[in-house]
Amino acid sequence: MALPLVFCPPGVTRPAWARNEPVARLAAAGGGTCYHGGWRAGDWKAGSGGWSVLLDGHRPQHLIRAEQHPRIPFLIAVQGLAEDHIWAVPVLIRPIMRTATAELYEPAVDRLWRGGDLQMPEDLGNLVHELLQWAAGAPSSIPDEDGERRLVRLAAQGVSLTHHVDLELIDIAGWMSLAVAQRILRGMAGLQPNGDPQPEPTPC
Repeated sequence: MALPLVFCPPGVTRPAWARNEPVARLAAAGGGTCYHGGWRAGDWKAGSGGWSVLLDGHRPQHLIRAEQHPRIPFLIAVQGLAEDHIWAVPVLIRPIMRTATAELYEPAVDRLWRGGDLQMPEDLGNLVHELLQWAAGAPSSIPDEDGERRLVRLAAQGVSLTHHVDLELIDIAGWMSLAVAQRILRGMAGLQPNGDPQPEPTPC
């Protein structure tokens, strides 16, 4: 199944999760650009940036990215909101010790050799740091962000690395709940989404 159709009126930028090709330019009804195919009638949902999306039976697995991040060596499949929803979750940290009273994690991404040293990829550093803080039980770095909103935000940031989504599209589609976010976060931490212990993830 193709990615959801995205329509942008003149002057509106496509959402970051949408692919730039293919596009169809509309001459009628004021013009505009349609991404992922030609415009057709349906239940279009408006995004905050002025664009609209047509979700026509799409599920999370339909939006998986063909080009996965080269510095993420492992993915874990996680059950989504419905029985036929599956997320490909990137493993970004992994446990190196877990006891009854404390847990310790390390980054699980492939680091780059730069400037004579192994360094975290710049585009993953902030999320990996936040996950390490979350796993250690440290509070959110965002003022007034409660624990549940933090879970949802981090889960959406994680799956946006492997799927053509962001938190707004997930909201429009109705694909997230607190339980789903918890399963995704556990997968991102290299843990079984529904139990312990986690076997070695499958290379992607």
